[in-house]
Amino acid sequence: MKKISSIIMSALIILSYLIVINPVSAATLEVGVGKQYSTIQYAIGNASAGDTIQVYPGTYIEDLVIPVDKNNLTITSSSGAVIIGVSNVNVSHSDTIIPNIEILSNGVKISGFKIESPDYVLGFKSSGIVIGGKNIEISNNQFVINSAVTQGDISVAIQTYSDLIKKGVDISGLKINNNTFNHKNDTGQWGYEAIYIGPDNPTSEVFIQNNNFSGRLFRGITSQRSKTVINNNVMLTDLSPVSTDFKTAGAYQGINIGNIYRDTQSDITISNNIIKGSSLNKGFGEGISIGYKGQSLSNINITGNKIFYNSKGFMISSSYGVKINNNEILNNSIEVQNDDSYTLDAQYNWWGSNAGPMRSKIIGNVRYLPWVKYSEMPVSSISKILKKNQDKKNNK
Repeated sequence: MKKISSIIMSALIILSYLIVINPVSAATLEVGVGKQYSTIQYAIGNASAGDTIQVYPGTYIEDLVIPVDKNNLTITSSSGAVIIGVSNVNVSHSDTIIPNIEILSNGVKISGFKIESPDYVLGFKSSGIVIGGKNIEISNNQFVINSAVTQGDISVAIQTYSDLIKKGVDISGLKINNNTFNHKNDTGQWGYEAIYIGPDNPTSEVFIQNNNFSGRLFRGITSQRSKTVINNNVMLTDLSPVSTDFKTAGAYQGINIGNIYRDTQSDITISNNIIKGSSLNKGFGEGISIGYKGQSLSNINITGNKIFYNSKGFMISSSYGVKINNNEILNNSIEVQNDDSYTLDAQYNWWGSNAGPMRSKIIGNVRYLPWVKYSEMPVSSISKILKKNQDKKNNK
């Protein structure tokens, strides 16, 4: 009996080693004409965690759901397959979200697609990609979004679930990189919204980097969470700035940081972005907007950005904990407006002149001395000067 038990035990040990040494390999599921699957959703339903779904050329008119049991799923197209959404939201239910692509698992990657809004219908808007998982990566896609005819119809390309809709949601580790965004239809003057990051329970950063936004862009990036990095994006709107009373359509904000519930936001970096109009008389109502009145902010660092030809370069509603240094801010109707009583740190910026900013273009308590000066240097050298001055300030 002891001998039999010993043999069984040895067999179990060997089997356990084999399982460790030879884990189940991830599969690649193919979607396309003549392939194993004809739709992307069918492939998702048959995929296991860690699998790759390779999508071949074609147009796929479908909404997608990636449920919670598909962690680390990769959905990719090396040939630019087109995904066109189906569902729209009636604007009479403004708080409703009906995803065109819903991501509930962790570690999902989507890359290489052209992703289009559903066909535009007056009185409806599309929700786009809606994210509720951690460590999601959306990269190297081409987004084409409806341009709204009315303000209530504004569609979104990418958004995240908020804590109010999905209790305890944490979208930390999200990366939205190397994508392009443009409008789909030429009828709407209210444009589209590209990226909307809702309030969550952050444990680490999200990264929005190296994206290009163009066309009828109403608003580029909103973040209502802490721990956000917005870096090296280009936002060129074809719209004129929206009127302050919102009665005339136009572009609203390039980047918007602020929590509508006045919750604290901290550890946010906005760096090396370009925010401007695509041509003369085009631009945003507010290039960068920070905070809500009475909101607590800390460690909000805005550096290395180029903010040109907007109605307001910066609109600051809460200034404590905010630093605007080492930027190029020029040719905005108002360069900086601070509506908070606390003095805003806006030192070491280039204002387009050795004389500094026009005083009439600075509103509120703003500390802009010292500013960057240069003499007979090309514009390409300004960034080096700005960095040198920032280093000098940091070494004080």
